[in-house]
Amino acid sequence: RPSLPFGRHGVNAGTLSASKRKKMKEMLQIVTIGLLILLNSCSNKSLSNYYFPINEKSEIKVYKFIDPKNIEPGFYWRTKTNPLKETLITESINSDFQLYNTFEEQIKNGKAQLINYVEYEENNSKEIIAAIKEHQVFDSDKSKTYSYKVEYKNKYGKMTSQKKRKFLGFETIEVQGKKYKTAKFKDEYFIELIDLKEKFGFDEICYYAKGIGMIKSERFIETNEVITKELEKILTDEEFNKIKNKANR
Repeated sequence: RPSLPFGRHGVNAGTLSASKRKKMKEMLQIVTIGLLILLNSCSNKSLSNYYFPINEKSEIKVYKFIDPKNIEPGFYWRTKTNPLKETLITESINSDFQLYNTFEEQIKNGKAQLINYVEYEENNSKEIIAAIKEHQVFDSDKSKTYSYKVEYKNKYGKMTSQKKRKFLGFETIEVQGKKYKTAKFKDEYFIELIDLKEKFGFDEICYYAKGIGMIKSERFIETNEVITKELEKILTDEEFNKIKNKANR
């Protein structure tokens, strides 16, 4: 599941050229939604119940997220659980049904760690496997700030993406006309395009509902924009494939 989080850092988007702003927006689409997905699993019952559930049997669920203002395109998270291996794999798929990254986390002993991150380019034909520099996706200590970091080389050259996360508390919110009690997190993203000598970052607030997982995110980027995504529905794999096949006709 893809999520890239953290504190303000790097180039101010307001000073970037049009081409750089376009590049930054494209990178946000590729990198952030991807790293956005990684949250937390923990030994603390009250908090772990808000994460994407891992039940006794392996399951595939597809989360469809939309922009409630219809400004930005939506996306899908196709999640697959393996209770025996204690793993959760998320595939990030855009509105054109192109897979752009996958990440795998292991949930064990009250902690969740990133164990695999892959990005895809050129219509899924090119697979880029990242080196994981920091692994911590979640820690059961609510007062702690923790992070994960990946490094890889794509069409922009060598780059690093880091996300820091902190639990903020519980809050009741409304999504798609329904109220939920949620666990609220602040994420800080730091992205460095090493070969291009550029850095930028953004903050994100994420809300997780009990027994569901993430239902809403608010991303604050340096152009003073707020990009909101909300969970519209959860599909079965069969329902998702029918929508995908119909769109590709």
